[in-house]
Amino acid sequence: MNTNPSIHNYHNYHNYQFILIVATGRSGSTTLQRILNTIPKCNITGENDNTIIHLLNCYKSIKKTLTYEQMAPSCESLVERNIKPCWYNSFDFDKIKTQIQQLIINILQNNPQNTILGFKEIRYSKQLDMILLFKELFPNTKVICHYRENLDQQTNSGWWTPNDRHTIKEYTQEIISFYEQHKDFCYLTSLESILNIQKIQSMFSFLEQPFYVHKYNDIVKQSLE
Repeated sequence: MNTNPSIHNYHNYHNYQFILIVATGRSGSTTLQRILNTIPKCNITGENDNTIIHLLNCYKSIKKTLTYEQMAPSCESLVERNIKPCWYNSFDFDKIKTQIQQLIINILQNNPQNTILGFKEIRYSKQLDMILLFKELFPNTKVICHYRENLDQQTNSGWWTPNDRHTIKEYTQEIISFYEQHKDFCYLTSLESILNIQKIQSMFSFLEQPFYVHKYNDIVKQSLE
């Protein structure tokens, strides 16, 4: 029996649901994160400085290495003579994949009772294809694509300046395009829409999760103060 509390659920990643928020900066993504965290047994974490991206790139690399190996002629006879041919690797792909899945779960899970995990990130410009790798690792994933409709207010908020308008607009279009291509598991929201109770109820219906109007009202009230 395993008594190490840090090692658990290695083969049970399919028991989890995942919700990812992909957003532009200063778009109300933290408020959206707080709203989603009203879901029971849910933990949507904040930004992780591309930690998840690094793990996804690791997964992408080992998959690519396997592809190179499959393209090469059989090298069993060379390996038997302890000669390691080009692109030969000794790792167990399934084991490494499972370890990456578990590490991501460990990063996102602050309580073993939580079964809905996720994070929000504003640094995925030009990297939205990483979301597809995440969904490959965790098929039970839904993505909230989030932006701000009023670019003028956004460019004058926080660290943004009017000179950043093109950058924000470009990333916003990336997010919307990603949603358009993947409507089966993506939902599109904006700062303006999450302040509309009917639209936020629609998002919860898409996620197939309960909606608590009193908790929602408290969060919106706090965010507007």
